Amino acid sequence: MQLTLNRTPMNVGIRRLTAARILTYGYDAYGAKLSVVSSNRLIDHATNLLNDLTTERSSAGAASRPLIFVAHSLGGLVCKEAILLSRNHPEAHLRGIFDSVRGVIFMGTPHKGSWMADWAKIPISALGLVKSTNGFLLDVLKSDNQYLESLQVRFWSMTRELREAGRAFEVTCFFEELPMSVVGEVVSKESATLEGYSSFSIHANHSDMVRFASAEENGFKRLVGELTRWMLIVETPAASQAAEATREQLVAREQLAAEEQEAYRPVGASFNNYGTGSQFTNINGAQYNNTGSGSQFLANSRGLCILAVRGQIDP
Repeated sequence: MQLTLNRTPMNVGIRRLTAARILTYGYDAYGAKLSVVSSNRLIDHATNLLNDLTTERSSAGAASRPLIFVAHSLGGLVCKEAILLSRNHPEAHLRGIFDSVRGVIFMGTPHKGSWMADWAKIPISALGLVKSTNGFLLDVLKSDNQYLESLQVRFWSMTRELREAGRAFEVTCFFEELPMSVVGEVVSKESATLEGYSSFSIHANHSDMVRFASAEENGFKRLVGELTRWMLIVETPAASQAAEATREQLVAREQLAAEEQEAYRPVGASFNNYGTGSQFTNINGAQYNNTGSGSQFLANSRGLCILAVRGQIDP
């Protein structure tokens, strides 16, 4: 996702987050200005994100840096799946993302489905901006989609276990106030918010809610306010100690569950490993990946890492 302030990358306007290392990650979610989009499934994008981010953090010497996701639209679903994949991954180095993540800011993420799944059924001429759609991703947005429901249940279960184990895991949701021209409201407040967590509105449509005209906009202040508050929580020694203690408790719990599962495992049963994704390529300070691009801004190897994730939706 490319959060912008006067067409300048968001981090230039966030002077209070000078200790943060800010990265962006893009992928083809829906077709806009593009004649062809990726046919990857959501879980494929999540797997790529997990692999790419792990490699980037390792190469920059920041593998243990606390991590916050800021995700727009379907990027929020990709983030949730990536975190869940990391949590239970058989490869220790890929579990580092789960160990490091401290929270997720969801911006217009359709947690409970969205009518925009019907884009594929609307004539292109009526929209005037979509040339191709990724049916695999749009299908996830159907309110009765079992995968979306499973993703939500697994994410809720994870946050509950973290809370019970005493590990801080922050979640804040932002929702759009204005409709988009022609297509109207993309993600409703009901779909974009999660019960039990803070939610704020941004006076913009679904696409423009991650673009800010100035640092004085209320939406920008709300977003930066949450990030600043989270940084204060993350930077306390107690937070790091709690995260490590939580990891030990979760590992012990998962080992017990695995032993119980093994006792009832049928002879000849096997489990598949996760797939792999392409890695980041850095050229003159710019970050590229197989399905999108974004500017990369580096600080030192200490402090916080903020990753913005967004699919290509802009007309």
